[in-house]
Amino acid sequence: MKKNIISFAAVHPWWVLIIIGLVTLAALTQLPKLRIEITAEGMMVKDELELAKYEETIQTFGSENVTVVYLEDPDLFEPDNLTAISQAIREIEQLEQVERTVSLFSVRYLRTVDGFVFTDPYLKNIPDNRKSADQLVKAALLNPLVERNLLSNDGTVMAINIYFDMEDYSRGFDEQVAGAIDHAIAPLDDRLRKVFHLGDPSVRSGISQQLRADQQVILPLALVVLVLTLGFTLKRLNAALIPLLTAGLSVVWILGLMAAFNIPVNVMTSIVPALLIIVGSTEDIHLLSEYRAGVEKGKRGISAIFYMADNMGMAVALTFITTSLGFLSIAMNRIDLLQQFGMLTAAGLLLNFLITITLVPVSLRLVKNDSGTQARPGGWIFEILAKKLYAFIFRRRRWIGVIVALLMATCSFWSTKIQVNNNVMDYFEPASELPNQAELLHRNLSGMQAISIVVSGAEETFLQVPYLEELRSLQEYIEELDWFDKSFSFADFIGVVHSGLDGSRPGEIYLPDRNEVVREYMSLLDHSAAKAFISPDFSQARIIVRHNISASDQLNRVVAELESYAKQWMVPELKVMVSGGSYLNSQAVDYMADGQVRSLLLMLLVIFLLVSFLFMNLKAGLVAVIANLFPIVVLFGVMGYFGFALDTGTTMVGAIALGICVDHTMHFMVRYQRLARITGSETEALEQVVRQEAVPIIATAVALAMGFATLMFSNFPPVARFGMLSALVMMLALIGTFVLTPLLLRHIRLFTFWDLLSLRLRKDVVKRCKLFEGMRSWQVRKLAVLTQVREFVRDEAILLQGEKTDAMHVLLEGTAEVWRTRSDGSTYQNGAYETGDVFGVTSLVSGNEGLTDVVAVGGPVRVLLLRWKNLHGIGRVFPRITSQVYENLSLIIDRLLLNEGMRDGHYRDELTGLFRASFMLQTLTYITDRAARYEEPVTLVLFSIMHEKEIGEKHGRKALRWVLRQTAQSVDNVLRRVDMFGRWNSGKFLLI
Repeated sequence: MKKNIISFAAVHPWWVLIIIGLVTLAALTQLPKLRIEITAEGMMVKDELELAKYEETIQTFGSENVTVVYLEDPDLFEPDNLTAISQAIREIEQLEQVERTVSLFSVRYLRTVDGFVFTDPYLKNIPDNRKSADQLVKAALLNPLVERNLLSNDGTVMAINIYFDMEDYSRGFDEQVAGAIDHAIAPLDDRLRKVFHLGDPSVRSGISQQLRADQQVILPLALVVLVLTLGFTLKRLNAALIPLLTAGLSVVWILGLMAAFNIPVNVMTSIVPALLIIVGSTEDIHLLSEYRAGVEKGKRGISAIFYMADNMGMAVALTFITTSLGFLSIAMNRIDLLQQFGMLTAAGLLLNFLITITLVPVSLRLVKNDSGTQARPGGWIFEILAKKLYAFIFRRRRWIGVIVALLMATCSFWSTKIQVNNNVMDYFEPASELPNQAELLHRNLSGMQAISIVVSGAEETFLQVPYLEELRSLQEYIEELDWFDKSFSFADFIGVVHSGLDGSRPGEIYLPDRNEVVREYMSLLDHSAAKAFISPDFSQARIIVRHNISASDQLNRVVAELESYAKQWMVPELKVMVSGGSYLNSQAVDYMADGQVRSLLLMLLVIFLLVSFLFMNLKAGLVAVIANLFPIVVLFGVMGYFGFALDTGTTMVGAIALGICVDHTMHFMVRYQRLARITGSETEALEQVVRQEAVPIIATAVALAMGFATLMFSNFPPVARFGMLSALVMMLALIGTFVLTPLLLRHIRLFTFWDLLSLRLRKDVVKRCKLFEGMRSWQVRKLAVLTQVREFVRDEAILLQGEKTDAMHVLLEGTAEVWRTRSDGSTYQNGAYETGDVFGVTSLVSGNEGLTDVVAVGGPVRVLLLRWKNLHGIGRVFPRITSQVYENLSLIIDRLLLNEGMRDGHYRDELTGLFRASFMLQTLTYITDRAARYEEPVTLVLFSIMHEKEIGEKHGRKALRWVLRQTAQSVDNVLRRVDMFGRWNSGKFLLI
């Protein structure tokens, strides 16, 4: 598919440009609809049961979330200051988004004086002197609903709690509300020492501002890094502009897609454009490098583009699949923000893939600047370093294996020390304003975060004093935990009402003695006054707990202790359930860690299956897994050692890095498979792969590392840590690619599933060919893809008389004629070959000059070329197939000896070679058959124990029987030595 699309784009460039232009125009028209939206729900666990409990709690009691206006001053209760505060409250209450406010100006001061009950708010009348103000403060601090909620213990800090109507929540709500509150409290800045408001709108508004600032910094910086990296790698500005163009179009398309489907920009999706620029441009480097290689080989124009598609098409397609799967695995997480991020990034990579495989060939076709790409880039340094590294690792492979194993074991230990955390304040730098305000609020009043503890019983349960006592007992335990700042409940509400109306115990808040008193109070009061604490049927009571716990795993542990206490000590008829936005966010911790593990396991499984299926070899899948597991294990070890927590940013690093790092392995293995097939030698192929892939892979890794490093300039600490750790992994991936992968591949020969499917092999060839006797079609296909298949046109010479060659030929398709040239220059036809015939055997075993010309006739002729190095390489990978080939080849040579060779005494030298080949083939047949039965690898180092003189003195069948008898005796001697030394030779047969 990849090659076809590239070919179409190169042949029809204007059609491609028109289609890309129309799609880009459509995306641009959608961009004005793009919105920024930060919601607390985005970080909640997508757990239907927990979300249902949370929604039920909100419907019954209302939200526990509140925006606090913080007012601090030593002279806070001066009349002028209180008057200004009252004016600010009136302006806030006039905002259409505000449902109600709670402050000392609205909370009723219940008290009995001389038999009269007063219910006016504490600050209905502003005190005109300091003494009156101090008495009011003292009285207010006796109220548990006021103390450390609306007023600090020293009376210098006051709070205005604002509750919003969220039914009409829409785009721009947070900015409008935050701006309106800022305007309302602005006059207080000149009067009071410290004035600010803190709550969801201000936090979300602050995050939105940081998002916009990020886009203004990160995107341009990523583009600059991309241009510099490509300019250094490709040494041409026009070549650097192509990846810049594909990445830019990918960003426009994905943002247009987000706008069209009403997907907002949030904390995580805001980095998708930068990731597309960073990740999406890397494949352009591989394509352009391969195009340059084609130009250096003399190809021009569209032929160089086709060369690029042939050599790089499958690798780029595979890297797109693995990288996309890395991001899609993040979508398995049960957190909405991470799900959106994974899906959108995978979709963006798909768009980038389509743009790259169409726009790159179009650009190369239209630019027509082949000379520009011929200039050898500065990557020659990479090639030299990679070549020296290759030589070093093979000399020290045992020590390198030990060092890598110890490093992975150490990092595995430290990875167990990783903590998991999820806190909205981590979205801001520690020195920024909002975290400092949150700390100030926690220190003087109570934390801005809250959880709801819902205690359930039967109808009218909490109109009974004993159950109110149970609520108070649970609150006392909460205070003992010393983790929470303040708790409020229906017991506090009834205590305040009773103490104010009863008046028998001044200066103390206490509950009534009889249930009837509670019923009487609630019959006189409107239920809305206590709605935040009690359900309409009095079967459920809520304890609101304010806190400033930043570590979500810590909050989970404290809540678990609280639930354990309630289960053990509270009466059995009461059931306790914990809910609330901050608690659901904290529960995301476990799911983040679980999602990380599941994402990594899924990616490793997919990589193993994909590579194993592609190369038809389970060992290839294991190589890919091991090489790419190394940087991930080291990453987690670094996180554990340096105390990096697993949060919304770092939880993505593992799966994303694995999806990206495997790209290097794919490029390495695909090129190795192609070169090993050409050279027939694993060692030679690996050396060439290291040299040829040094520039594109190292340049890509550097580009990725520098690109991810740009995220360190993000205003969000989780994103900055994500960028730093991702940059580290990109560099560690080079060790997996250039150290582990060559070491693991040195005894593995690869071929692809597509090679097998694309190989045209007629059934009559398998049945008729003597070389393929006893072999199945699938085995013949494997043999063919591991050797070389060439095509010849009509009248093209396959073999030439007098030309030396070391290959035997099998005619897979078509026919060929055999011609011989006399000494006087005349020629005559000496025979013909049909499909399935084997010829050139003497060239294989002796390497002598050809005695005839073999010429293709008829349509296209396809010929399989088989050399000794092919057979030895195949013997290490597929000993069963090789054993059958050796046996069949020995029989073919035997027939040549008996039917042709002995009739002509002029070919004594060739007969000598045939005898020696027969001996060697019989030995190989015996050894490889035994190796196949025991599935042991075979290393063959052979030499003949016979001399040409001895062979030349023997004739006919007697000579053949003598050779076979000597062979059998020699093989038995060798095998006895193998059995004796096989224990310490790791199961490898070394025949000397």
